[in-house]
Amino acid sequence: MLEVVESLPVNAKRNLQIPIVLSGDTHHYSRYSGNDGVTQFITSGGGAFLRPTHQLEDNVVLDPKDDNKSWLGRRVTELKLKTKPDSPHEDCEAAACYPSRTESLELLKGNFSFVSLNPGFCFLRGAIYWPAGLATVHLWPDSLVLVPLLFGLGFWAYTKRQEGNSRVVQLISAANGAVHSTVAILAAQLFDYLSGLASAVWRLALAGHRCLPRRDDARRRIARGLLLRNLPVPHVSPLQDEPQ
Repeated sequence: MLEVVESLPVNAKRNLQIPIVLSGDTHHYSRYSGNDGVTQFITSGGGAFLRPTHQLEDNVVLDPKDDNKSWLGRRVTELKLKTKPDSPHEDCEAAACYPSRTESLELLKGNFSFVSLNPGFCFLRGAIYWPAGLATVHLWPDSLVLVPLLFGLGFWAYTKRQEGNSRVVQLISAANGAVHSTVAILAAQLFDYLSGLASAVWRLALAGHRCLPRRDDARRRIARGLLLRNLPVPHVSPLQDEPQ
């Protein structure tokens, strides 16, 4: 649809202009100005979690050889984030984005409170890790293939619906699947080892408890030893030869 809208002023050949291009799905505000002095590319979307802005580039150069990265018949070749909103969009020091880059970095600290802020998502993630852990323990070494496939296909199916099935989406899905499957396999191996260690310690403790004497028997032995120690030793005189 965007390509069709772009082609209208180009094909009309009447010096038509498109001053604003609006985009959604990225949940922050950013405004890039084209070097034609007219076009502004504004990203603004709500209704979901806030996206960061500290990673946005100040300048974006459009590749004229790539039709997917050009605009208005290659009239716009560069986009700038630090410009004033009024035409002809002069340069300025402040980046046209919300939240600001400083606020965006500060908001990253909220990741440490993610479990308390979104427990439902954490339980969902645990429900995915649980079968991955069971597969790791009970289907080893087949789990080295099954678990990465589980995570990789899951990320690919979700991301493809949101961002399309491009090569970048496939690579990112594969990378996410590799990272999460590595964490799941290592965590399952660690918990399996700790579980076996705890079970062995418990069995040793039970076996040692059975071998120990009962408390009453020990008390009797101690009392008997003290009693024997305190008894008087009878005096035995040396034997004398009987008179003949």
